[in-house]
Amino acid sequence: MWQTLIKDDSNVWYDETFKTNDYLQCFIQAFIISNLCTTIHDQNGKIVFILNLPEIWTLEKGLGIDEARLFGAGIYNQFNKLRDLCLDTNSDQTASYHACGRTFEFNCSPMNINGMIYIVTVISDRTDDRRREKTLQTLLREVSHRSKNMLAIVQSIASQTDKHSATIENFLKKFTGRIYSLSASQDLITNSSWEGARFFQLALEQTERYATENDAALTISGDDIDLNPNEALHIGLALHELVVNSLAYGVLSQGQGEISITSKSLLKDEQVEIKIEWRECLDGIFHHKKTHVIQPEKKFGVELLERILPAAVSGSAEYTVGLDSIVYKLTFLKTVE
Repeated sequence: MWQTLIKDDSNVWYDETFKTNDYLQCFIQAFIISNLCTTIHDQNGKIVFILNLPEIWTLEKGLGIDEARLFGAGIYNQFNKLRDLCLDTNSDQTASYHACGRTFEFNCSPMNINGMIYIVTVISDRTDDRRREKTLQTLLREVSHRSKNMLAIVQSIASQTDKHSATIENFLKKFTGRIYSLSASQDLITNSSWEGARFFQLALEQTERYATENDAALTISGDDIDLNPNEALHIGLALHELVVNSLAYGVLSQGQGEISITSKSLLKDEQVEIKIEWRECLDGIFHHKKTHVIQPEKKFGVELLERILPAAVSGSAEYTVGLDSIVYKLTFLKTVE
């Protein structure tokens, strides 16, 4: 009998001396443990067996079962059509139905037992699976969106770097540094599950490999602000431009002096005003290098500081190059969450 019940291609082994009733008891126990709901209908559509009915549906006491009342008219009618299709095609059929905020998958399979056709249906709760699928789809869309944004930023950096580079060597040096800056910021964002980055860690990542190779003192102080991904990427790029400019023309080029990076947050109604300041100073070092100071209208780094970054965070910026100091101030608002 079991050879007629089990398909030839099934990965099943059984002892032929095992009694049919024993098999039946074991199968029922296995289904009880699995918590899968199982129903069996005869070829006339009458339900003859139910096991592990989900708690949203309640069996009424009595001899017969009114399936329309049990499942509700909507699911009952669709379930009937699914079973009819299973009989007509003599093949497995699957459909998903919604009830009480949950999603159930009905898998119908025809079975011939001694010339009688039965429809065995396994009903499984797929609510959590569907939620995970939707969450995954949302994450994939978000990754796609962020990837496109990142590629747009890289394309812009490449274009602007090329515009202000006299040689391929100069281009590669500047472009590689800016891509490294993006990568460092992106690592912080990824480690936070795409929530963003903390300002102190972002500033440290962007400056420590340059500052530690020089004798100049660099301090980071103030409020350790939470930055969203967009803010972190653009502010990280700005810090990179400031530290590289300092290496070429400022404090870090002299191996002495001071650089201070400060961040402040001030609550204003339902928003927080963020102020970030870069300040480097050493008496006299800029006087004889005045002609070498980057001109804002000609260089991408200064364009990023004065125009691109403020626009990206909907804020404002001031970039001042003096005889004995370089000061960059960024101000923008964040919504209180």
